[in-house]
Amino acid sequence: MLMVKCSSHIRTSQNIKSFHSSRTSTGLPAVHVDLQRICQQGAALVSRMIRLSWLTGLWGEHMERCRMGRRVI
Repeated sequence: MLMVKCSSHIRTSQNIKSFHSSRTSTGLPAVHVDLQRICQQGAALVSRMIRLSWLTGLWGEHMERCRMGRRVI
């Protein structure tokens, strides 16, 4: 529900200080915001897991090269 604080707000289309007509201020549910946040966090988690796997592989290759280099010398 949108609440207007005074008639001058309608006539001049100006904003009133500390008055917002966003979905949360009007009482409409913000389910879409929560779903978007969950999707973004899921994508970030997958990205972190892929990066961790890649770094683990690089570290393993590095350790193998170090181990092989010591045997040669």
